[in-house]
Amino acid sequence: DLTRDIVDKIQYTMQTVTEVKELPYKPLSEDALKMVAALILFEKGNHCHMIMGLFHQLASSKQTESEATYHLGACADTLGMQQAAFDHLSGLVAKEDKEFAKDALTLLAKDLPGIYEVPFYKTLKAAKNPKALITDQSRDDVTYRMAKGAYRAGDYKTSSVWALQVSDKADFYDDARFLAAMNSFALGDKATAQRKLEELYANLEARKVPNNNIRALTAINLARMNFANKKYDKALERYMQVPKDHALWVQGLIEQGWTQLALEDYAGAIGNMYSLHSPYFKAVYQPESF
Repeated sequence: DLTRDIVDKIQYTMQTVTEVKELPYKPLSEDALKMVAALILFEKGNHCHMIMGLFHQLASSKQTESEATYHLGACADTLGMQQAAFDHLSGLVAKEDKEFAKDALTLLAKDLPGIYEVPFYKTLKAAKNPKALITDQSRDDVTYRMAKGAYRAGDYKTSSVWALQVSDKADFYDDARFLAAMNSFALGDKATAQRKLEELYANLEARKVPNNNIRALTAINLARMNFANKKYDKALERYMQVPKDHALWVQGLIEQGWTQLALEDYAGAIGNMYSLHSPYFKAVYQPESF
């Protein structure tokens, strides 16, 4: 229970209040107010079609240029305007903008369309300190896109370096390993390329990877390498591993026909070619089958 004695025993510590010094008030500029309004709508989502014009206007102002350019690129990406997204975001990466280059690179590298892989590679390659722009979040996306861009640009050694930096946690880790093998082949080291592909296919089998695209690419390239080395029996085995529901299956079956001819399996070869002329494949362009 609360008593008078308890209250009297309370010791109060008095502190001297420091003098408050008022600072001058600096109102937000008109551009800053527009930026705040645009950012509020951006954060709410699904408003990019309304605010892109505002961001475009703010991008021409020195005070808001970088921030507006980034969000303009982000909005373009959201709306599927790929060229506009690439132009705005890559510009920030190219000038290594201190505040927005890292975010721009992260967004740019994620799901980058193949047509922009070479420009992406050239943009980052030209940067003074490209590694400083890569974050833990963007590392796998960036290294994979750089590897693909370098390969398309014919810079196979650089492509190999970037491909090997893709971690095994990435969704496209197997694709990066395949690309590393193709770089070895492009550099003339065919034995290493074949070894890498053999290791990749064995690993795909061991992990029971359901990705038919990487299986098809690996199998058909191994088949072609074995065919070039006149190891027709091994080539035939690999051609038969191309998944039947993949776009490469028809091409693989035609190449398998040539392999069967080399093995003097004429009945098998002509049987496969007759199969391709069934009504099921009437829409497929296959002149070599004749």
